[in-house]
Amino acid sequence: MGAGQVNQLSDNASIPPLVFSVGVTGHRDIAAARRADLRKQITELLEQVRGQLLAGMANSALDAARAVTCRFVSALAPGADQIGALAALETAEATPKWHLNLVLPFPQAVYAATSGEALREGAVEQADIDAALAAISDLTEKAHHVLELADWQPSEETLLTRDWQARRYATIGQMLVRQADLLIALWDGNPARGRGGTADVVSEARRSGVPVIWIDLTDGGGVHSLVPDPGSNHLPAADLVSNWRKTTEASDPHARLDRRVVARADAAITAAIAQVLLGNNPARAICVRRYLDEAPAQLWIEKAGSAEAQPGDSYVAYASMLYRLLKWPTTVKRTLSRQEIADKVKPGELRSNPFRKARLGGEGRWRKVLLYPFSCGIARDEHGTANAAPLMEYAARADALATRLSNQYRSAYVKIFALAPIAVTWAVLSVMMPTEWLSLLKEWLSVIAPKEWLSAIMPKEWKPIFVSLELLTVGWAAGIYMRTRAHDPVIGQAANKRWWRKLLPPQDTHQRWLDARFIAESQRSGQLLAWVGFSGRRPLEDPVAHHPHGSDADDHTHDSGHATARTLWAPHYANAIAALPELPLDETSPGQRSAITPPRVVQLARTAGKVIADQLRYHDLNYQRLQALNHRLDGFSLLAIIVAFVISLLYLILWVMKLEVPEAAPWPALLDHHSSLYYVHAVLYVAFKYAAAFCGAVLPAVAAAAAGIRFQGDFERFAMRSKETATRLDALAERASNLAARAGACGEASCIDDAPLFESLVGLLLETQSVLDEDLADWRFAYAARPITLG
Repeated sequence: MGAGQVNQLSDNASIPPLVFSVGVTGHRDIAAARRADLRKQITELLEQVRGQLLAGMANSALDAARAVTCRFVSALAPGADQIGALAALETAEATPKWHLNLVLPFPQAVYAATSGEALREGAVEQADIDAALAAISDLTEKAHHVLELADWQPSEETLLTRDWQARRYATIGQMLVRQADLLIALWDGNPARGRGGTADVVSEARRSGVPVIWIDLTDGGGVHSLVPDPGSNHLPAADLVSNWRKTTEASDPHARLDRRVVARADAAITAAIAQVLLGNNPARAICVRRYLDEAPAQLWIEKAGSAEAQPGDSYVAYASMLYRLLKWPTTVKRTLSRQEIADKVKPGELRSNPFRKARLGGEGRWRKVLLYPFSCGIARDEHGTANAAPLMEYAARADALATRLSNQYRSAYVKIFALAPIAVTWAVLSVMMPTEWLSLLKEWLSVIAPKEWLSAIMPKEWKPIFVSLELLTVGWAAGIYMRTRAHDPVIGQAANKRWWRKLLPPQDTHQRWLDARFIAESQRSGQLLAWVGFSGRRPLEDPVAHHPHGSDADDHTHDSGHATARTLWAPHYANAIAALPELPLDETSPGQRSAITPPRVVQLARTAGKVIADQLRYHDLNYQRLQALNHRLDGFSLLAIIVAFVISLLYLILWVMKLEVPEAAPWPALLDHHSSLYYVHAVLYVAFKYAAAFCGAVLPAVAAAAAGIRFQGDFERFAMRSKETATRLDALAERASNLAARAGACGEASCIDDAPLFESLVGLLLETQSVLDEDLADWRFAYAARPITLG
C-alpha cells in the first residue's frame, strides 16, 4: 500500500458538521472611553449571530442534524482585535460557545514588543500600553487555539524590514478573511494608513464574498452591513463607503438607495448564515440528501494482495478498451522523464493490467474488478498535516463514489458505441445469409432437439432471427442509456411516477460523477491551505446574476435538455467540508499553541512537494495514455475504412474481370473460361461479393463507433490539458524544493535578515491550488456538455 492510500472507507455518510467563524478587524487607536461600549456591542452581535444561526438550523431538517461549532478569529492587535476577543470570551456560557482562535504575526514576545513600540509611536499613554500588552498575555492563555507565525521577526528599522512587516500584516488579514464566514470591522471608513490596514481587510472580504458588519467609528456612526455584491466587489471598500456617504447626504431620496451598504447588522448576518446552511434552499436540500443517500463504496478483498479491503467496482468496459488498445498491435511504453533517463530507469508499459481478482467483502466468487484506494499524495500521519484529516475523510468517500461513477459513465458510452456496429452486423446478415444455411442449422440442432420442435419454433428464413438479434442489441444499448441518462432530482420527482421510468429508473450518472469529483478534488487541493491556516469557504457565484428568477441553479444537464439549469449544491457542500479544519496543529507539542517555524516550513514545503509530485506523475501519465489512446482509436478508424475500401476495390476488379468481352472488341478477354484461373476467380468473386457487402456496411460503422468514442472522451483535449498542468506542476515542484532549502538555511530560530518564509510558502500553496482548480474547472466545463446520449 502506497503512501497516502486510504482503504478503510467509513460507511457513515453523515452530513458535515456546521462550522461558523467570525473574524474581527479594526483600528488600534480606539479611545479607552469607547472600548467598553464597543465590547458590549460586539457581544450582542455575537449573541444575535448565534441565535439566528440556531434558528436557521432548526428550520432546516437537513441542518438540524448537524453538530455546530462557533469560532471567533482575532489577530490580537491592541484596539479592535482585543476588544473583539474579550467580547467572544464573554459569550462562553451559552451553547454553542465561541471558541477564540488567535493568529499572531510573530512569536508572542516579539509581537508584544512590536505592538508596544507602535503604541508609543502613536503617543498612547503608558497605562494603556501596559493594559494592551497584558491583554496579549492574558488572552493567549484563555484562547482555544493560538497560531504563531514564528518563521520571521523584524530586526533593525530599515525600509526593507518595514515592507516585510507590512506584508506580514497583510497576510494576517488574508488569513482572517479566508477563515471567516462573517467579518466584524471597527472602522472609520477611510483608506488604509498602511499595507494590510483595516480598509484592505474589508476590501479583501468583499472580494471573497464575505459579508461585513461595519461598526462606524466616526462621530455619529452606527452599525451597517456590507453585503456581497458581484457587481461592486472589485471596488476598494473605502471608495464604496465614500460613495455611500455622498449619496446619503444627497437631497434626492432615490440617490440614497444603495443595497451594498445597509443599515444595521441584520443583512450581513442573514447573508452569512445563508452561505453556511445546506438545507435552507429546498432544491439544494434534495440534491444534498441524494448525495448522502449514495450507496457506500464496494469493498473488495484482492486474491493476490493483502487482506485489507479496498474500494472498487466491476465497470470494466472502458478500462478494458484502454488496456487492449495500448497493448495491440504493439505495447506502448511510457516516456521517461529526464531524471529517470539519468537514473537509467527502464520504461514500463504505459498501461499495465488494471484488473484484479477480488471478492466483494471477501465472500462469494472471485471477479475481475478495478480497485482504487484513495491517495492524497502523502501518508496519513505526515508531520504538520493533522488538521487536514477531516477534509480527507470526506474526500475519500467522494473520490470512491466519483471513480465508480466515472467507470460506469465511460463504460456506458463505450458499450453504446460498440453495440452500434453489432446491430448493423445483424441487419446486414439478415439480407446476406442464404436460406439453405438455415436448413443446415436445423439439421445440426436436430441432434439435441426433435425436428418437430425445431420446425415449430424456427422460421423458414434468416430475417426474423437477425431482426430479433438486432432489436435485442439496440434494446441493450437503449437500456444502458435509460439507466444512466440524466435526471434532475428536483424537477424529476413527478416524472419518476411514469411506468417506463419505474422500469428503468434514470441514475443521472453523468451529473453525479461531476459533483462527486468536484467535492473530492476541492478537498485534495484544500488540504494544502489547511496546513497553514488558510482553509475556509470559497466564494460562490450569485445565482441571481445568471438566473433572473433567483433560482439556486447552475448550468448543467438533465433529462429535459443538455443546457437546462441544474441546482447548484456541490460547491456549498464542498465549502461545508472546507470549513472544518482547525488552525494548524503541532504534533510535537500538543496543546492550544502551535507555531510555524523555519523547520516546520521545511517540512511543509517538502510535504507540498510530495503532493505536487503525485499530481505531476498522474498528469504526465494521463497525458501519455490519452494521447496514445487517441492515436490508436484514430488509427483503428482509419484501418477499418481502408480495409472496407480495399475489399470493395478488389470486388470491383474481380467484377470487371468477370465481364464478357464482345467478339468485335479490340482487347482480349481477361479470363480464359478454359483455364484453371477461371475457377479460382469464380471462388474469389463469390467470396469478395459477400465480403464487400458485409465490410462495406459494417466496417464504416466500426470506424464511426471508434470516432464516437474519441469524440465523447475528447482524449486529445484532455491530454493537452494534462500536459499543460504537468508543466506548471513541474515548476512548482522546483519552487517547493528551493523553499525547503532556503528555510533549512535559517536553522531552528526565526529568520531575521532574510525575507519571511511564510509568505513564500503560502504563495506556493495558493498557486498549487490554483493550478489544480483550473484543471478541475476545465475538466468540468468540457464534460458538462457530454452527457450520455444515444445520438
